[in-house]
Amino acid sequence: CWSHRWLQAMDNELPSLAAEARRLNDEDGFDMQALLRKNKERHQKRRERRLDRAVKRAARKAGSSFDETLFRQQKMEEQESDSSGSDSTCSTSSSESDSSSSSSS
Repeated sequence: CWSHRWLQAMDNELPSLAAEARRLNDEDGFDMQALLRKNKERHQKRRERRLDRAVKRAARKAGSSFDETLFRQQKMEEQESDSSGSDSTCSTSSSESDSSSSSSS
């Protein structure tokens, strides 16, 4: 997430300041990994809700011939192929260009 990118940049540019930031994080009890895990969980729940809505829409459209298991499997494969080149767990509320430029480094 943004905090990880910021700290990595600080490691490169101002290592002493990065060490101080880590010390302050420890002192304050701020766990960057917990923040990352929480963000991943939030994104996973969002994907699950999106998939559930897609299943309902497709079932209404297809009627009795709908195979939910096959539909979910196809959607999961599509999702994996779409996200193979990006890490969507480290997004922020900033603009798209901001997040795409920082993920390329």
